[in-house]
Amino acid sequence: MKKRLIPHGLHILDTKPDEEELVDYLLGVLRIDREYPSLLKLLASCDETDRTDNVEKHPETGSLLKSELEDEAKNVILSIIKKGNVPSYLPDGYNEFVEGIVSNINDSKEAEGLLKALDGKFITPSRGGDPIRDPEVYPTGRAMYAFDPRQIPTVAAETRGQQAAELLINSYREEHGTYPQRVGIVLWGFETLKTGGDTIATILALLGMRIKHQKGAWFKNIEVIPLEVLGRPRIDVTITICGIFRDTLATHIDFINRAIRRVTRLEESPEDNYPRKHYLEDEEELGDLAMARVFGPAPAEYATSMRTMVENGNWEDEEELVESYQDSMKYAYQEGNITESSEAFNRALSRVDLVTQERDNTEYEVTDLDHYYEFLGGLARTIESTRGEKADILVVDSTEEEVQVEGLSQTIRRASRTRLLNPSWIDGMLKHEFHGAQKVQDSLEYLMGFAATTGQVENWLFDEAADKLLFDEEMRERIQENNPYAAVKMGEILLETERRGYWEADEDKIKKLRDLVVKMDAEVE
Repeated sequence: MKKRLIPHGLHILDTKPDEEELVDYLLGVLRIDREYPSLLKLLASCDETDRTDNVEKHPETGSLLKSELEDEAKNVILSIIKKGNVPSYLPDGYNEFVEGIVSNINDSKEAEGLLKALDGKFITPSRGGDPIRDPEVYPTGRAMYAFDPRQIPTVAAETRGQQAAELLINSYREEHGTYPQRVGIVLWGFETLKTGGDTIATILALLGMRIKHQKGAWFKNIEVIPLEVLGRPRIDVTITICGIFRDTLATHIDFINRAIRRVTRLEESPEDNYPRKHYLEDEEELGDLAMARVFGPAPAEYATSMRTMVENGNWEDEEELVESYQDSMKYAYQEGNITESSEAFNRALSRVDLVTQERDNTEYEVTDLDHYYEFLGGLARTIESTRGEKADILVVDSTEEEVQVEGLSQTIRRASRTRLLNPSWIDGMLKHEFHGAQKVQDSLEYLMGFAATTGQVENWLFDEAADKLLFDEEMRERIQENNPYAAVKMGEILLETERRGYWEADEDKIKKLRDLVVKMDAEVE
């Protein structure tokens, strides 16, 4: 948790980071290998002891060493930005690289850019994206664009995607002793644009395929990795997309479908080629839809109706959420065709052994956006209903130096500790009148959303939320002062969570909470 970047409240137009925030941001940038090696790696290997080996191979001491390295790195960053004595082991040009990032941040002119836009004047274009992954998004205040979608997946994304695929497969095999025959994948548009196509590369790697690099090629070509080189079966996929992916990356829907069509037609044993195996099993009944692997909302829609049901409490049991998700996501996207087919969607879900989604930036944890429980949780809960048992859920985390995978319960636990239950995060939010407490309330609501869709929210998280947000008188009064409606809503969410069976709390605590909600509600009126 210590090395996780935690947002310092919400962004305020034209506000520059203070020194502490700037150092934290630069540490996030410099811990990643790019044109220069990671600053942590430079520090670890700069002296006679060479701490690199201890960090990588000894987990019991490696985390302590990493904390030491991060503290040292912060001192180095301070020296650079204050133009003090800089270590001699830094590569040529390193100082200028860091100073350039700082200069670009200070050159941000957001209000000026907004006023120019409103006045119909020219605004200098610039690439948008995650500022940790791509610091060239600074200075802000320019007209953002993504980048040429024909370059997706990029070479860097291909490497990360291959790593993610192997980690997913190995994690599943360690738990079950077999390969997953089919992986359910959530694929978002903004994530794809920010990462350069990590998840698309993961899909190709699972299928046992890779990009065939050609100089100057306008479109990516795919080549099949021979089974003897791959060393494992080809893993089947079921992909769920959002409307933004459909609208911005339609060419890549066709790209994925071409890969699926090609792999299912390989003359290989079905036991070595799970996409082919499942296609052959379903072809007689489903026809060409037996090859459908990409599903999403109707052409005019962008998400599911399930999220609104959770927000309004307008549901009695989880099967209603499942039906809502199925009804929203039953559209098969194939090359040039969109077909409404509950049968094809349910058949595809019934074989999924493992569900996954990538978390690609430090700005949002899975409890910061309702779309995470809507898409990842909704997919997992619908698979459970369709196949009669739960599928494993693993989150691919590409926010650090190395790609990692972890169980959803671990992801939720960390997200709650760094956000909802973290006084520093709450303090940052409450600096923003009304909207700050609303964000805290949202995080609690999304936690309940995950409880409803996955059952992977531990009981103590709701205990801690009640204790820290409402039963702590000082914190409750701060939240009420910021947004009294949000304070009442938090109490109502906790009561709903208990009523639905996702939180086991003793009778005294529930009575205390009910009385508190009544009291806060009366004070609002």
